[in-house]
Order: sequence, then structure tokens, then C-alpha cells
Amino acid sequence: MSLTIILDDTLVAQLQVQAEARHLTVEALAVQILSHAVVHEENAAWQTDNQRRIALIRKQFAEGLRADEADELQQLQDMADQQVERFDAQRLDDVHQLYRQVKRLVNGASD
Repeated sequence: MSLTIILDDTLVAQLQVQAEARHLTVEALAVQILSHAVVHEENAAWQTDNQRRIALIRKQFAEGLRADEADELQQLQDMADQQVERFDAQRLDDVHQLYRQVKRLVNGASD
């Protein structure tokens, strides 16, 4: 999918300076910035939800939960499971990439 965004001249000039400093195109820098912002927004939302999950867990053991709170906790626990699965998948991808790099280095050194 393609998207066109119209930026004012001042912002474009700032992006050009930063892009040149990083040896990127303005488009590549804009994609990096937007990707970073989306990830941070997702993380901020999850942190808020996770704080609520922790509060409900504490309440569960201290005084018990109402039915609606128990349902909410279950939904938050499901979200936590998804976060862990996503984190595990990312780490596994990282390990596979490192393994391939090490294997290339070892194979190159033995030639």
C-alpha cells in the first residue's frame, strides 16, 4: 500500500538535514520515524493495560474480585500472553539471525 503525506516546508527541511546526517533518503527516515512512533504508542497502551492487570492481580489475592473484574483480568491476561508470544517470536528470530551470521563467519574462516 502506498500513502502520500503532504508536509510543510519547514518539516521537510528538518527531515532532509536528519536524513543526510544518517545517510538515508527522506522517505526512509520518515518510515523509520513513523514505525518507531507506532511501536511506542502500542507499548504505552500495553503498559497502561499491564498496570491495570497487576492491580487486579493484587486485588484478587487481597480481597477478591467482582465478576466484572475477573472478566477484565482474564482479558488482560490474554493480552499479556499475546505480548509474551510476540516477544518470544522476536527473540527467536534474533537467535536464528545470529546463528546464520555465526555460521557464515565460521564457514568463511575455515575456507
